[in-house]
Amino acid sequence: MSEYFKSIKKGAEEALAWKQGQKTGARVRQYTAKVVAKIRKNANKTIK
Repeated sequence: MSEYFKSIKKGAEEALAWKQGQKTGARVRQYTAKVVAKIRKNANKTIK
């Protein structure tokens, strides 16, 4: 297996474990709508 595939597989397995309620050490970031709007504005990626 390539390193790229191994990385994707590991991420998918961690996501599944997290979804099933297991502690994985993964960080979950939550942003307010205001912060998202600011990020989009700075990246010129507004929703119209």
